[in-house]
Amino acid sequence: MLTVQLAVSGLFHVKKTQKGFTLIELTSTIAVLGILSAVALPRFVAIQTDARIAKMSMALGSLQSAAVLAHALQVTQNLAPGSSISMEGSLIGMANGYPQSSEIAIGHAAGFITAAGTPNADYQVTSNGTLFTVAADSHHPLCAVSYRAPSFGSSPNYSKAGLTPANCA
Repeated sequence: MLTVQLAVSGLFHVKKTQKGFTLIELTSTIAVLGILSAVALPRFVAIQTDARIAKMSMALGSLQSAAVLAHALQVTQNLAPGSSISMEGSLIGMANGYPQSSEIAIGHAAGFITAAGTPNADYQVTSNGTLFTVAADSHHPLCAVSYRAPSFGSSPNYSKAGLTPANCA
């Protein structure tokens, strides 16, 4: 605050007060805000990328859990490796003891496809029959994980090669 004293006729002093900010105060405030935004903005972008990678890591965990659960159901029910199993009231096609790489098999078992065949809106899922892929969304198709049903006598193949900061940014 700026205080100005005026001497009038030398007999008395009149105090006049002006309210507001000085130019130096305004300039320093703008400089501090500029520095904070230059530091915070890149970190905010990195947080979004990290969150997308974490989301897709959880999607991979869902695929792995669903495949192991389906395999365990088939084994405990003494079914042949290619026999379908029932999970939550839906038939899951199996190949060599694990869910097939289709939307209706592993996609439904892992919760990415509903029983009605509708995809989960939080992900983008695709399948070519041998490879089931889950992407973060339509804007980040390379930020993805995948599942491939096993050949006879082996385990399924899972891939998280697409979970890089470059693909998920």
